[in-house]
Amino acid sequence: AKIGHTVLIDMEAKRAAGHPEQGMPIPGTKMKGFQLELKEDQDEPWKQFVQAITSSSKGGGMGQMEQKTFAVAFPQDYRKKDFAGTTVDFTVLVREIGESRPLERSEE
Repeated sequence: AKIGHTVLIDMEAKRAAGHPEQGMPIPGTKMKGFQLELKEDQDEPWKQFVQAITSSSKGGGMGQMEQKTFAVAFPQDYRKKDFAGTTVDFTVLVREIGESRPLERSEE
């Protein structure tokens, strides 16, 4: 996957190292079929997802049905208080990779 693609992902978050509940799944974070647009100007924390999905040790981005676990650092002012200022480990599976297309504007 690369910038300009839209991916369909499954994900789940677990408490990161240093947290008293390290490795424990975080309730309400398991999602299937989440659509994420891979673009440069994505807001935090999604910018970190884009970076992780579009880069891999093999060069290039993650492939279809590839799974990866990476840490996401949430900003102090993040709207969900239980995530604000914390680092969380996300396991992401890329189910589908599609091309992003600009929305068609209807001429009336």
